[in-house]
Amino acid sequence: FSAYEFLPFGGGSRRCVGGEFTKFEIKLIVATVLKQMQLERFDSKPVLPVRYGITMAPPVNLKLKVVQ
Repeated sequence: FSAYEFLPFGGGSRRCVGGEFTKFEIKLIVATVLKQMQLERFDSKPVLPVRYGITMAPPVNLKLKVVQ
């Protein structure tokens, strides 16, 4: 697509109008679900953060289980 063609769900200035709402909605759903559950790690090894660009996050292979 060129800069003058309409692509309703593309990137750039013609992004989906509901994109930001969707991100907020998924955060709200995850927070609501996690509020009702208790999570625990499978192993007792310490969790070391991993650097992703300029941010820090838990490792990808971190495994949790639901404890009720």
